[in-house]
Amino acid sequence: VLPTAQGIAKFDLALGMAEDGDALVCDWEYCVALFEADTIARLAASFELLLHQCVANPATPLSEFFLPNRTERTELQLW
Repeated sequence: VLPTAQGIAKFDLALGMAEDGDALVCDWEYCVALFEADTIARLAASFELLLHQCVANPATPLSEFFLPNRTERTELQLW
């Protein structure tokens, strides 16, 4: 999670992704009036865990993957 060069988020929350060799680089841009840095860091960590699970088990439905805690699972279901 890095600050943006322009200092102002265009959207409430945006995720940019790009390949870098064998890695996937994620750039999280967010409105600091709506989100705390810790919240975005937790979201990024959960997203990374989800991506690892998807790659390891491509035939598994997203709803069956494990998220770190009950609060995050509940938040995901509300979205």
